[in-house]
Amino acid sequence: MHTVKPLASFVAIFMILLMGFASWAFLVYGSSIYILNTPIFALESVFTMALGKFDTKELLVIDRIMTPIYFFFLMIVINWLMFNILITIIMESHYFIKEHQELTPKDHLVVDLMIESLFKGVKKGADFTNTTRGI
Repeated sequence: MHTVKPLASFVAIFMILLMGFASWAFLVYGSSIYILNTPIFALESVFTMALGKFDTKELLVIDRIMTPIYFFFLMIVINWLMFNILITIIMESHYFIKEHQELTPKDHLVVDLMIESLFKGVKKGADFTNTTRGI
Protein backbone atom coordinates (compact mmCIF):
# COMPACT_ATOMS: atom_id res chain seq x y z
CA MET A 1 0.00 0.00 0.00
CA HIS A 2 2.89 2.32 0.70
CA THR A 3 4.11 1.99 -2.90
CA VAL A 4 0.81 2.46 -4.73
CA LYS A 5 0.73 6.26 -4.68
CA PRO A 6 4.35 6.79 -5.84
CA LEU A 7 4.01 4.14 -8.56
CA ALA A 8 0.73 5.63 -9.79
CA SER A 9 2.38 9.04 -9.94
CA PHE A 10 5.35 7.54 -11.77
CA VAL A 11 3.13 5.85 -14.36
CA ALA A 12 1.17 9.08 -14.90
CA ILE A 13 4.34 11.15 -15.40
CA PHE A 14 5.85 8.45 -17.63
CA MET A 15 2.75 8.37 -19.84
CA ILE A 16 2.67 12.18 -20.10
CA LEU A 17 6.34 12.26 -21.12
CA LEU A 18 5.86 9.39 -23.55
CA MET A 19 2.87 11.15 -25.14
CA GLY A 20 4.91 14.35 -25.37
CA PHE A 21 7.75 12.60 -27.19
CA ALA A 22 5.24 10.81 -29.42
CA SER A 23 3.62 14.15 -30.30
CA TRP A 24 7.03 15.62 -31.06
CA ALA A 25 7.89 12.66 -33.34
CA PHE A 26 4.48 12.82 -35.02
CA LEU A 27 4.79 16.55 -35.73
CA VAL A 28 8.37 16.43 -37.01
CA TYR A 29 8.46 13.09 -38.85
CA GLY A 30 4.82 12.02 -39.23
CA SER A 31 4.32 13.28 -42.76
CA SER A 32 7.40 11.43 -44.04
CA ILE A 33 7.62 8.13 -42.14
CA TYR A 34 4.86 5.51 -42.09
CA ILE A 35 5.49 4.27 -38.54
CA LEU A 36 5.03 7.82 -37.23
CA ASN A 37 2.14 8.98 -39.43
CA THR A 38 -0.60 8.60 -36.78
CA PRO A 39 -0.48 9.52 -33.08
CA ILE A 40 -1.05 5.88 -32.05
CA PHE A 41 1.73 4.59 -34.31
CA ALA A 42 3.98 7.38 -33.02
CA LEU A 43 3.24 6.43 -29.39
CA GLU A 44 4.03 2.79 -30.11
CA SER A 45 7.20 3.69 -32.01
CA VAL A 46 8.46 6.05 -29.31
CA PHE A 47 7.87 3.38 -26.66
CA THR A 48 9.88 0.96 -28.77
CA MET A 49 12.60 3.60 -29.19
CA ALA A 50 12.68 4.13 -25.44
CA LEU A 51 13.33 0.40 -25.04
CA GLY A 52 16.38 0.79 -27.27
CA LYS A 53 15.16 -0.52 -30.62
CA PHE A 54 15.52 2.24 -33.18
CA ASP A 55 17.19 3.18 -36.43
CA THR A 56 18.02 6.86 -36.83
CA LYS A 57 19.14 6.71 -40.48
CA GLU A 58 15.68 7.35 -41.89
CA LEU A 59 15.03 10.12 -39.36
CA LEU A 60 18.37 11.79 -40.09
CA VAL A 61 17.49 12.01 -43.79
CA ILE A 62 14.35 13.98 -42.91
CA ASP A 63 15.87 16.34 -40.33
CA ARG A 64 19.59 16.29 -39.58
CA ILE A 65 19.34 18.90 -36.83
CA MET A 66 16.24 17.84 -34.92
CA THR A 67 16.96 14.08 -34.86
CA PRO A 68 20.06 14.19 -32.59
CA ILE A 69 18.32 16.66 -30.28
CA TYR A 70 15.20 14.46 -30.16
CA PHE A 71 17.12 11.28 -29.38
CA PHE A 72 19.34 12.99 -26.83
CA PHE A 73 16.34 14.20 -24.84
CA LEU A 74 14.43 10.94 -25.35
CA MET A 75 17.29 8.86 -23.98
CA ILE A 76 18.09 11.22 -21.12
CA VAL A 77 14.52 11.78 -19.95
CA ILE A 78 12.94 8.39 -20.56
CA ASN A 79 15.81 5.98 -20.05
CA TRP A 80 17.99 7.70 -17.52
CA LEU A 81 15.74 9.96 -15.47
CA MET A 82 12.58 7.86 -15.36
CA PHE A 83 14.48 4.63 -14.75
CA ASN A 84 16.30 6.20 -11.80
CA ILE A 85 13.02 7.47 -10.37
CA LEU A 86 11.56 3.96 -10.63
CA ILE A 87 14.59 2.46 -8.86
CA THR A 88 14.27 5.10 -6.13
CA ILE A 89 10.59 4.20 -5.59
CA ILE A 90 11.46 0.51 -5.32
CA MET A 91 14.33 1.16 -2.91
CA GLU A 92 12.20 3.45 -0.74
CA SER A 93 9.46 0.83 -0.58
CA HIS A 94 11.97 -1.86 0.34
CA TYR A 95 13.36 0.35 3.11
CA PHE A 96 9.85 1.08 4.41
CA ILE A 97 8.95 -2.62 4.50
CA LYS A 98 12.22 -3.51 6.18
CA GLU A 99 11.71 -0.84 8.87
CA HIS A 100 8.06 -1.79 9.48
CA GLN A 101 8.23 -5.58 9.40
CA GLU A 102 6.07 -5.85 12.50
CA LEU A 103 3.20 -4.25 10.56
CA THR A 104 3.35 -6.75 7.70
CA PRO A 105 1.36 -9.97 7.90
CA LYS A 106 3.24 -13.21 8.53
CA ASP A 107 1.79 -14.92 5.44
CA HIS A 108 5.23 -16.03 4.32
CA LEU A 109 5.54 -18.17 7.48
CA VAL A 110 2.27 -19.94 6.67
CA VAL A 111 3.41 -20.56 3.10
CA ASP A 112 6.76 -21.91 4.34
CA LEU A 113 4.93 -24.28 6.72
CA MET A 114 2.65 -25.47 3.90
CA ILE A 115 5.59 -26.14 1.57
CA GLU A 116 7.49 -27.95 4.32
CA SER A 117 4.44 -30.12 5.07
CA LEU A 118 4.00 -30.87 1.38
CA PHE A 119 7.62 -32.01 1.03
CA LYS A 120 7.32 -34.16 4.16
CA GLY A 121 4.17 -35.75 2.74
CA VAL A 122 5.79 -36.39 -0.61
CA LYS A 123 8.85 -37.85 1.09
CA LYS A 124 6.67 -40.16 3.23
CA GLY A 125 4.76 -41.19 0.12
CA ALA A 126 8.02 -42.02 -1.64
CA ASP A 127 9.19 -44.05 1.38
CA PHE A 128 5.83 -45.87 1.46
CA THR A 129 6.04 -46.87 -2.22
CA ASN A 130 9.59 -48.15 -1.75
CA THR A 131 8.58 -50.37 1.19
CA THR A 132 5.50 -51.81 -0.55
CA ARG A 133 7.47 -52.87 -3.62
CA GLY A 134 9.51 -55.30 -1.60
CA ILE A 135 6.42 -57.18 -0.34
